[in-house]
Amino acid sequence: MRLAVGSAVFIVALGAMTIAGAQPPQDPAGLEGESEALGLPVVDTVTLEPVREEGHIMVKRGFIQDLWRKGGPVMWVLLANSVFGISLVVERLLALRRSKVLPTSFLRNVRTRWLSGDVKGAFDLCSETDIPIARVLKAGLAKHGRGVAEIERAIEASGGHEIQSLSKHLRTLGALASIAPLLGILGTVTGMIKAFNTIAVSGSRRPDLIASGISEALITTATGLSIGIPLFVLYHYLMGRAELRTWEMEEVAIDIVENLSLRSEGIEV
Repeated sequence: MRLAVGSAVFIVALGAMTIAGAQPPQDPAGLEGESEALGLPVVDTVTLEPVREEGHIMVKRGFIQDLWRKGGPVMWVLLANSVFGISLVVERLLALRRSKVLPTSFLRNVRTRWLSGDVKGAFDLCSETDIPIARVLKAGLAKHGRGVAEIERAIEASGGHEIQSLSKHLRTLGALASIAPLLGILGTVTGMIKAFNTIAVSGSRRPDLIASGISEALITTATGLSIGIPLFVLYHYLMGRAELRTWEMEEVAIDIVENLSLRSEGIEV
């Protein structure tokens, strides 16, 4: 919920900045006239970028604002898609760090306790620690003394739940990666409809309006692909990281099952 609210606030703020940035810059104190009188190139007084002159009209548009305007309303949906996708990527990158799933200090402490025979101490440590591996080990240690089969079932059940937790939001991220190019295609369709409507109304006498529709089609397609491809790559990267953390948790769980199995047979380890 907080992730969605943060994304919405960011989109609104960025939209306000885009609208404000699209306003033509003012020329304080007639600096442009002085530049022309001196034979110097006229520059924008805010960004210091050269301004192109057509007759008596000074034309200066930011490249991003220009693309945004030509892309049409689909660009807002693509922006929401990208912001939400990036939010999910950052959240999963932080959540799948090894220090969050299998911290070395915790593993060392819990292993020391169960190897010394202090199963209750190991169980208490797992109860006090709110991380995935602690919850898996707690489920297994809670069945101590009830047989290896019971311990394995408990670990498998808890492990399955934690695997789902590690993969949280990744399905949504994959959907966003797939939707972005489709949104780009939607913009292509609306842009071409706009271009053909212009031809139907004015024929070929308004090439500028026809070009506007074609620009919308191409810009949204390029934007959709530019968002979808990185999100798709990051989705598979995060899936691989989640699988790695799952495998590492399974290794620790197998270790404890083997240890408790040997202890139940009276073999010291």
